[in-house]
Amino acid sequence: MSQVTPSVLLKNPFRVGLILLLVLTSMLMGSLNGEAQEQTEAPQTSNPGDVLPEQDLSTSELVERFMSHMTIADKVGQLFIVNFQGPTIEPDSAIVGLIHNYRIGGVVLSEQNGNIDNQPGTNTPEQVAQLINQLQALVYGLYVPPTLALSGDQGVEIPTESLVSLPRSLLDSHVALPLLVGVPQVGDEQFGAVLRNRFSPIPNQLAIGAAWQPDFAQAVGTIMGQELSAVGFNMLLGPGLDVFSRPRGFQTGTRATATFGEDSWWVGQHGRALIAGVHEGSGHRVLTFARHFPGQGGSDRRLDQELATIQVTLEELRRQELDPFAQTTAADDPVQNEHGVTDGLLTSHIRFSGFLRSRERTPPISLSTHLDEMLMLEEFQAWRQDGGLTMSDGLGARAIRAYYDPSEQTFLANRIASDAFQAGNDLLWLAEFDSGDDEGLGALEETILFFIVQYSEKPDFAAAVDEAVRRILRAKLRLYPLTFLPLETRQEAALLQPVYRRFFPATPAGSEKPIAYMGIHPRDIWVSAQDMTVFSPVNLRLKTEIITRVAQHALTLLNITDTQGGTAVPPAPEVNDRIVIFADARSRPTCASCLPEPILEPTLIESLILRLFGPEATQQVRPNQIASFSFGDLSAVLDRTASLGLQTRVERALADADWILLAMLDVDRERYPDSDAVSRFLRQRSRLAVEKKVAVLSFDAPYMLDETDINKIAVYIAAYSPAVPYVESAVRALFRDLEFRGAPPVSVPGTPFRSLVERLEPDPGQIINLTLFDEKRSVINPAELEVHLGDTLQIRAGPIMDRNGHRVPDGTPVQFQLRYAGDDMNLHTDAVPTKDGSAHIEVTLERPGRLELAAQSLDSKTSVGLQIWIEGETPAQITAVQPTVTPAAVSPSSFAATTTEVPRPRSVQQRLNYWSFLGSWGAMSLLLSLYAIWMSRRLARSVLIYRLLWGLIAGAGAYVVYGATWFPLSQWIGGTLFPFLVIPIAATVALVPLMWLHLTE
Repeated sequence: MSQVTPSVLLKNPFRVGLILLLVLTSMLMGSLNGEAQEQTEAPQTSNPGDVLPEQDLSTSELVERFMSHMTIADKVGQLFIVNFQGPTIEPDSAIVGLIHNYRIGGVVLSEQNGNIDNQPGTNTPEQVAQLINQLQALVYGLYVPPTLALSGDQGVEIPTESLVSLPRSLLDSHVALPLLVGVPQVGDEQFGAVLRNRFSPIPNQLAIGAAWQPDFAQAVGTIMGQELSAVGFNMLLGPGLDVFSRPRGFQTGTRATATFGEDSWWVGQHGRALIAGVHEGSGHRVLTFARHFPGQGGSDRRLDQELATIQVTLEELRRQELDPFAQTTAADDPVQNEHGVTDGLLTSHIRFSGFLRSRERTPPISLSTHLDEMLMLEEFQAWRQDGGLTMSDGLGARAIRAYYDPSEQTFLANRIASDAFQAGNDLLWLAEFDSGDDEGLGALEETILFFIVQYSEKPDFAAAVDEAVRRILRAKLRLYPLTFLPLETRQEAALLQPVYRRFFPATPAGSEKPIAYMGIHPRDIWVSAQDMTVFSPVNLRLKTEIITRVAQHALTLLNITDTQGGTAVPPAPEVNDRIVIFADARSRPTCASCLPEPILEPTLIESLILRLFGPEATQQVRPNQIASFSFGDLSAVLDRTASLGLQTRVERALADADWILLAMLDVDRERYPDSDAVSRFLRQRSRLAVEKKVAVLSFDAPYMLDETDINKIAVYIAAYSPAVPYVESAVRALFRDLEFRGAPPVSVPGTPFRSLVERLEPDPGQIINLTLFDEKRSVINPAELEVHLGDTLQIRAGPIMDRNGHRVPDGTPVQFQLRYAGDDMNLHTDAVPTKDGSAHIEVTLERPGRLELAAQSLDSKTSVGLQIWIEGETPAQITAVQPTVTPAAVSPSSFAATTTEVPRPRSVQQRLNYWSFLGSWGAMSLLLSLYAIWMSRRLARSVLIYRLLWGLIAGAGAYVVYGATWFPLSQWIGGTLFPFLVIPIAATVALVPLMWLHLTE
């Protein structure tokens, strides 16, 4: 057989074409099957040589086997979650003793405690991964030096001479379990601990809620799940499911930006979607703890001040605050995403005075037996019995200490922890118990030892601990697979004696090797350097694009002017317009030892304007036309305390400006005296507001200005978040480069969005559709349906849209109107609540005649009607009747936001789809056929076939190259049409070699 060489292939293009056709066909099959495999194949972990005995054991049976080998110290330790200091762990660190000796169940990392290093230039993902690997190694009685805690493709190899085996623990322990490692990652919330440096710019929850699309929340959750699991986190203290209600004076302990809004149904929808995204993005390796159960949206102070009291009863809670938590714990709802069930609830330190007669000594719900009663409500009972976890908020908070001792002289640590546990918390977060000194560490140790004594002496207490530990074990076994090691592998696991217990002493039938040890292998817990590819520039760029899409759909124009002609849209800055910018440049520390960094860079907006609309872009703005200052500069000028030079520069910039941009965050005069600079400027320089165009860009809660201030503003844009994608989107919207699609999920007085309740009512200008459907909820064409007298019809009204252009919340009443022709009155029907935007009713054809149906919902009274003619035994005739009343024009303040499919960031690879494949081959075939007809009389058949094959190869090559290099192109070409651009590209490239060969002859 002759050898096939490249030169031979080049002389035989038919072979090349055949091979390429086979390759492309296999690629197409892979692209069609890849996504299905991605969703159906669960990750499997196995070790060579492992034997899996009794692999049909249920989770409950496995839990009981663990319980039977756990000592009291093992069980009690699992209840406690602690904080500690520092970005790394040394052999003498206090956390080493807490994990190794006292068997604590988990830790929470925060930037305030110096665990997370967000300093510029630091590789924060690697730093966090190293720290978490160090923590998890301590469970196995091992100390790993920081420099060796992240290496190789498979993590830390064991055994190795670099690992240090810790001395025997003080308390006898038998079973080692992975730590729960949590983080309160709540987006860019100003006062929360967040992962920022080299992590995706996660927006706050209000910014997500303003887009009104749960798919966006799920996409953001997927990004969070990917990144958290990649560095070793397995517990997210979020999302927040508080239903925000603004207290007096805008002062709030639960900030609006930490919630999805003030409507309970939408809060639950977004919360469930984000939870589903976290689960899917992490491969179900991250537990979620929805906070702050049962809700503290009406809190009027922070925990560093005192405990807030809310005057509501349990019945009132169930109607409002509890609804989002009920949505995220409902596992049997067919409409909801099955992955959106939360793993746990983080309880709140809020006092509900409606529970007891005495308001003064009402305990916080997290420390009250009323918590357990609440968990036994119908909404949560099934979830709780299925292993749903509860976790207290930080028990060392100043407000909790003051509640037990108003003088704040004594810290009653044992009593606080005991009350929290007996209230119904499975996990006790001992935050601020350890102050970093000997006294603080002593409180932690004393509390754990106190629980051990209580367990030994009180059977009821011991039973409660066992039940809590069973729930914790179920959660940890969901996170990590079990490994069964044969007896001969004991030497391999010499350093892991605490974890591998002899749970199966007998030799299983059919097994050649006796099974002696069972446990969770460290390789399944520790992260490796390979996991850091999640944070590669390509991945981060793609995820930032997704977050940018969320930002663009959240953008809201708040000061809409109603006119007879519609919405008065303010103009964009024109060429040669001069712009002066004032930004709230307040700072915050990004870690315990870091220098403060501005939340909103003073020159960020200027740099974005020049990049997008400057000399190198659209040439609308030149550098000498724009100037930037901080709110501190503006306050100094208004107070006449600025230096002469600053006073002169600011006054000159204001005098020359055509546009004055005010970029604000929230207003908090106590912490940030300059935060009210916008109101002060509009009050003291009201003349400038008339002469100039003043634009306010809000990157926080949008209700910080009153109606008088808003009336002085030409443009009022709510972007909700200071994350760069949101700032950039606001700048583009100001220059009319983006549309305003969002609406605030909270009430904003002084704007058309002043009442969220009103905005979520059915839009009176819509026509409600009536459709018939079958038992499978499929829509039926009335002309194809055969029904007779006595049959029952399933009728749906909807989807019904609110004034913001989105489906109405569940529970919105819909009144169906049924009347037989000739009757004076409608048939009596009860109002039907909506579910997923629609209402359903069953109608039985009880008597002959013409039955007329319509529907209305509150002020929306126009619908497509149905007329059903019933005559004897003949099939009924069903016709749809369009409304005769012209719907009212949609109010200028209504926005119909387009529902957008959000790309899920499971992989950076985007496959070309089935239709692009067929379209490309069809277009190439058409062009090549036309070429063949044109040249058939001019060329010999062999030459023509030779050229056609080379054209086919070139076009197919364009298809492959396009698929391999899609990412750079997607920076300029986006949307759902992106995969189909390959059709004209492949077809065009197919003609290139033909033209070249024709011209070179």
